[in-house]
Amino acid sequence: MQRQTSIAFEGIDSNTPWNEKLSAKYTKQIFQNILSRSFAYYTISSRLPVILTKVINDLVTSKGKILQDSSKEGEEDLKCVIGKISKLKNEVVTNKPLIKFESNKGDLEVWNKYLDSETISKTDVPCWYYSPWLYVENYMYRRLWEIFENSQTLQNFDPFAIKKEEAFYASLPDMKSISQSVIQLLKIPDLPSNQNLQDTFNLFLKLSLWSNRCDLSLSDVNQLSTEESTMHKLNAYDEFILSNDSPKIYEYFNQSSKNGIIDFVTDNSSYEIFSDFCFCDFLCTSSLASKIKFHVKHLPWYVSDTTKGDIKWLLDRMDKEGLSNLSDRWKKYLEDGTWCILDENYWTLPFDFNVMKVEDKELYNSLCESKLVIFKGDLNYRKLLSDINWDPCESFQTVLRDFKPTSVLSLRTVKADLICGLPVGKYEEITQKNKMWMRTGEYASLFLYGILIAHSETNFSVIKFSKWTSKLVFTGSCCEMQKPHCLYQV
Repeated sequence: MQRQTSIAFEGIDSNTPWNEKLSAKYTKQIFQNILSRSFAYYTISSRLPVILTKVINDLVTSKGKILQDSSKEGEEDLKCVIGKISKLKNEVVTNKPLIKFESNKGDLEVWNKYLDSETISKTDVPCWYYSPWLYVENYMYRRLWEIFENSQTLQNFDPFAIKKEEAFYASLPDMKSISQSVIQLLKIPDLPSNQNLQDTFNLFLKLSLWSNRCDLSLSDVNQLSTEESTMHKLNAYDEFILSNDSPKIYEYFNQSSKNGIIDFVTDNSSYEIFSDFCFCDFLCTSSLASKIKFHVKHLPWYVSDTTKGDIKWLLDRMDKEGLSNLSDRWKKYLEDGTWCILDENYWTLPFDFNVMKVEDKELYNSLCESKLVIFKGDLNYRKLLSDINWDPCESFQTVLRDFKPTSVLSLRTVKADLICGLPVGKYEEITQKNKMWMRTGEYASLFLYGILIAHSETNFSVIKFSKWTSKLVFTGSCCEMQKPHCLYQV
């Protein structure tokens, strides 16, 4: 048993300095003498303890269902699990030093070595408030899963399954509405050569992007239900898309000479993965992609992140809820190899993407073979940027640093205090309007870093290496399509 003594926390009342990793030790965000708690500090002090409390509450309220086929041993095991989660919560709240995992098997050896390196290289003892935010947040989810995998009867129990299933049913009306439009669009005669293909592409792209607001680590499931979110309404908000370079993204898809393989690094389950599948169905149907490899988490992560089990559950539930018109198509893609689901360890390790080609050369080389890698969501965006507080005007190309396996597309709604690629003065102007804008998911960023290929009947040539950006602004819940306010006119 590793003994732990709480470390007195004395925060630094300032912004995270430019080019440093975000951390809860920087307790405040300051803009024009207006103070607010940094999101890293808020996460460690409030969000993570609340998430652990909700897991405990779900275990208690679902005790009968969990133990229905268990003996007395199962009941004692459940009590033990709840006790360990309570202890983990106490470690977070009281700023205990980070401890090694009990086992050194598999990915836990990597986690333990990483903690060793943090201990040796840092002047501060690794702990919840002083260590980098991205590291300790990921560490908490891995510690939580260790509790379940070391239990006697709950090794395969997903502590977030209840919340993910509730999110599915909350957004089911939206899925049914969207599915009708999607089927109609996918049945357009000669879709790959249709003159409106670019417009349809943009529609599906925005569907996938805006679905990223469905994040259960930030939102209450009751906020996910909406009355209006039919797909045909999406284009009504084009006037609120800022610096709209979607045509260039379509041009890349349409003109790239590289193979048609797309790697898609997923984020949230339920509504978001449903919307992502709609987008990818369109890419395959329109011949803009020949194969799509979906990368999911191999263990429950960040409450709502997608696992293989979530995808199976989604497809089965769609069959029972009148959505087989889409689920049948997607199961066929999975059966014939057009789509595949992968769950590599790297996505749940403590590393950002800048070191992937060193820490997981096989995965990095696999991504190099693709036409494009699409990253969904805020967590992937943070790892793309190494969770560094970059100058908001810094280019996407620069912040990627050593992660450039192929062209990279990031689709993200803004839910953390970091961003790049903004025009000079735009960050200040938005912050003047709303100092909390980087945490609400009201704003979204769409970045493409890639090689644009021009082709003719006889040859291909590289035009330029470029970075394209566009921003979306909207309000309402994750699936909601109410008219958003617009801070900047297009």
